[in-house]
Parts: sequence; C-alpha cells; structure tokens
Amino acid sequence: MAQFCPDIKLKFAVRGEEVTHNCKLKDHIVIGTPGKILDWGLKYRVFDLKKIRVFVLDEADVMIATQGHHDQCIRIHK
Repeated sequence: MAQFCPDIKLKFAVRGEEVTHNCKLKDHIVIGTPGKILDWGLKYRVFDLKKIRVFVLDEADVMIATQGHHDQCIRIHK
C-alpha cells in the first residue's frame, strides 16, 4: 500500500525504537507491540490513543494465549 501512497508516514513501535518524552508523532501508521504502544501512548504521551481509527491485532490468538498480552491488548482497545 505504501508503494502507491508515498505521502503516508510509518513508524515502528518495537524493541530498539525509542522516542523522546516531549516529541509528538506525526506519522499516519504506527506498527508495534502492545507494550510499546501502551508505553508511547500512556507513559510518554507521544500520540493520543483516542485518535486511533483502525486497530489491528495480528496473531492475537498467539499473543493472548501464550505470551500474556491479554491485559495490554484489552487496554489498548478500550
């Protein structure tokens, strides 16, 4: 999709990617792990979780059943 929409900005919220406390993300799409999304949204407040328009949980059954991300996923969704 990004190939056809060069103006769309993408940010990865995964291990190794850091943000400063005072910055605000201007990216259109944020892809990340539940923990990083919660940290960036609630702890560092680099983006407003209320502005999420589409919430996709890929392989949710694996994360929830085996990796203990149930509570984090529910908090992000709410």
